[in-house]
Order: sequence, then structure tokens, then C-alpha cells
Amino acid sequence: MELIEHQTYDAWFKSLGNKILDWHEEKPQNKDLINLLKAVEIIGIHNNKLNKEIRELESELEDIKEAINNLNNIL
Repeated sequence: MELIEHQTYDAWFKSLGNKILDWHEEKPQNKDLINLLKAVEIIGIHNNKLNKEIRELESELEDIKEAINNLNNIL
């Protein structure tokens, strides 16, 4: 995800969470709002895990590219 996409995602995600929190404060017994809060939290955690996995895979890919270049230099 490019920087602007990441910033846009974060802004919309924060806005959504804040709006649901506002609604939940107005109607704390509403089970749907409680479930929406849980869903937003789970989506955020999942997204963060995916981004971490992408960074790790990109790092591994760079290591592989470097190893291939080293092998090519030897040959």
C-alpha cells in the first residue's frame, strides 16, 4: 500500500471507529453497535497483521534478489 493509500485508509478507519463510538455512547445497550465496535477492531487487527506480513515478505524478496545477484556475479 502506498503512503497516500495508507493515510486514507487510516483516516477513514479512524472516522468510522469514532462515529460508532459516538453512537455507542448515545445507546450503550445497543447490541448491534457493540458488535460493530468488535468488528472494526478485528478488521484493524487483521489489516495490521497483513501489512506486517507484506513487509516481511518484501524483506525476504530483497534478500533473495541479493542472493541471486551474488550468484550471478560468481558465475
